[in-house]
Amino acid sequence: MKRINSTIKKLRRTEFIVLAAIIIGGSLFVYNTWKKNMKSQRDEVLQIARTAKASLPLYLLEDLTASMDDTLNPSYKILKERLISLASTNPQVSFAYLFSQKDGRIYFYADSELESSQDYSPPGQEFSEAQDQDRQPFIDGKERITDSLTDRWGTWITIYIPVVENDGRVSSVFGMDFDAKSWSSSIMHDVLKSVILVLLALLVWYFQYRIVIKNRSLKKMFEATIKADKDLQISEARTRSITDSANDAILMIDHLGNISYWNPSAERIFGYLREEALGKNLHNLLAPEKYRESYEKAFPEFLKSGKGAAVGTTMDLEAVKKDGTIISVQLSLSSFNIDGNWNAIGIMRDTTEKKRIEEALIKAKQESEAANKAKSVFLSNMSHEIRTPLNAIIGFSQLMKRDIHLSNRQKEYNTAIIRAGEHLLELINEILELSKIEAGRIVLNPTSIDLHALCDDIYMMFRDRANDKHLQLIFENSDDLPRYIMVDEGKLRQLFVNIIGNAIKFTDEGGVAVRTQVTGFEDDKSYLIVEVQDSGPGISEEELGKLFRHFEQTSSGVKKGTGTGLGLALSRELALLMGGDITVSSKVGEGSIFTFKIVFTAGNEKDIEKPETNRVISIADKSKSYTILVVDDKKENLQVAVNLLELVGFQTKEAVDGKDAIDKVISSKPDLVLMDMRMPVMDGYEATRIIKTMDEYKDIPIVALTASTFEEERKRIDALKMQGYIRKPFRESDLFNTVGKILNIKYIYEDEPQEVDSGNDGSADILSEGYLDKLPDSFINEMQDAISVADLDQIISLISGIERDFPALSNKLKDMANKYEYGLIEELLQKGR
Repeated sequence: MKRINSTIKKLRRTEFIVLAAIIIGGSLFVYNTWKKNMKSQRDEVLQIARTAKASLPLYLLEDLTASMDDTLNPSYKILKERLISLASTNPQVSFAYLFSQKDGRIYFYADSELESSQDYSPPGQEFSEAQDQDRQPFIDGKERITDSLTDRWGTWITIYIPVVENDGRVSSVFGMDFDAKSWSSSIMHDVLKSVILVLLALLVWYFQYRIVIKNRSLKKMFEATIKADKDLQISEARTRSITDSANDAILMIDHLGNISYWNPSAERIFGYLREEALGKNLHNLLAPEKYRESYEKAFPEFLKSGKGAAVGTTMDLEAVKKDGTIISVQLSLSSFNIDGNWNAIGIMRDTTEKKRIEEALIKAKQESEAANKAKSVFLSNMSHEIRTPLNAIIGFSQLMKRDIHLSNRQKEYNTAIIRAGEHLLELINEILELSKIEAGRIVLNPTSIDLHALCDDIYMMFRDRANDKHLQLIFENSDDLPRYIMVDEGKLRQLFVNIIGNAIKFTDEGGVAVRTQVTGFEDDKSYLIVEVQDSGPGISEEELGKLFRHFEQTSSGVKKGTGTGLGLALSRELALLMGGDITVSSKVGEGSIFTFKIVFTAGNEKDIEKPETNRVISIADKSKSYTILVVDDKKENLQVAVNLLELVGFQTKEAVDGKDAIDKVISSKPDLVLMDMRMPVMDGYEATRIIKTMDEYKDIPIVALTASTFEEERKRIDALKMQGYIRKPFRESDLFNTVGKILNIKYIYEDEPQEVDSGNDGSADILSEGYLDKLPDSFINEMQDAISVADLDQIISLISGIERDFPALSNKLKDMANKYEYGLIEELLQKGR
């Protein structure tokens, strides 16, 4: 065996030595052939050029000046004819010419082209493409064959024969151009023959080498065949073991469509034993009648190409079991060719139970979506139906607050109406807020805020409530707590108020500690963590699960008899929305610790806005008249808006539905339309659409009045390209700001102390001292927000925050707040502008 391997190695070495010799020898042979042909070609063309030059009467050049004047010279004509004759009698020659050199430039005497030819060079024409090798014959007086050159006439091999005078001076040069392609072809003709001979030698070597390799591989093939037979037997046994143990049905069909393989899982799934299935037509055995037509059309194509709609894919189908039961199956089908005939292998999985579960899930999802849609429609309708009368109730009550002739009892009744209405509005807002969070309709509105100031505000908000219950209220901020952060301030404040408010409400002894810190500074993002610990009654493990459920209260909450069971549920939804969560740990008899965290980013002091909220007294430019068309089917809501507008100097028109609004727009052409969106006869959407199509009135601004808080309605309004949006119940500042912005109206704001009923509340003394003028805008803004939702806790806390700087005013405002005189408080605050 060693001797055989040694012989093989020697044979291989000899073969490659021969190959190397052929390549090297062939290369030298081809090179020598090329070199010889090149020399022969050069000698031949040089001799042609010398002979051509000798035939020319070059003495005639003395009569020429290399200018256009030469065309009239007989000597030029003789030379021209000779050059034409030379080119025509020598097929290899493309051009023949004579030129001279003056001041380093080359000029033609004559060439071999007819004057009608586009390649004709007249006497005196400059050879502007001339290169150094074109000028060289004038320098050394030697004959020259140039490399391949390209000029305006083409690509050439050029022969230059200098005309040397007796004194050794070169007076002119005779040139002949040969086509470079023809030149190369002539040289390569014999070179190609030599290359072919070398290739033939290589082919001989190659075939000899293949014969040796073939003989060498025959033995290996024989040995490999024996090994392959053994491997095939092992592979077949392994494959059979896999297919027999598979959970899916595995079967094969031959080119006639008959079953040729049927594994045990196929027996289990379809009920046919192997002996019953083999040789049977698969389609007749398992396929329902509805597939017969498509099968009969597809099977002939499968027999031709092995292709089909089901081949190479996974399909969901139905199959018939032996007992006639129809089941759902997933089929994966592949084709393969045996002896020119297409066969197929299929894997079938019983998906009946999976289909049943999927259908149940789809049905449950559809029912859930329908329920959510019904809830959204219900809440949207209820929001509109409740907010619409509330707008009238709160609006007229606030207007009545302006009446100085009301008795103290009437004011008390009026205050109770406002408080009840705003409390109901707060409850509606909580329900809608939860609904919108669940539906994914709430978006965050992060702004830069002063976190330290917010914590101080929260402390002042709850200080008096804690003192009233003889509780200790402790606020602790970590040393690294940043001052300015970017977060949704309204939602963060709501979290503080809900959690701390609950802690104080349920704690009768001891106190409440609020600890605020930050952690996890990464990628310009961090977590704000607030821990609220109380010494209240605690919460049992059984009741901890109720804390964050909607409308559910613990036993402590039930005993207190207050709340709706929404506060903590809403708080947790808000925390989750802000990238965090709320957790609680508690022990009965020891108290509870509520911890909420939210994500925030770095804020900027410069970005903290202080909006203008002074009360509007009148339109600044009284020389102008503005007419506002108010459209609302509810008379009460109509009168609220009309009265507010007329109080500051607007002219108004009224309409009770969309059709009436269109008529009023045409008859009065108002400056702006306040359009309620839900009305009988014709709603605000249709009326707006029609007005926007009327050329004369389409540019009149239209502002939507809506009691809906849902984003879908806002999108419908935006689609109509309305100029504004006001939600009912609205504050008068919202109304005046929107109208003023659209119509570019400037207002006169109440910035001087105004006379009020001093006999009732003593506020005139406070105003006369100028206290309200000094109040910060942030305090007035937050007070107005708290008053708009009748949040007594927030109002008392904010008033406590100014107690140190404005003690008299603080006491007066607290007294008014405890009497629920929110309208008067708001009126006084607006005067402080």
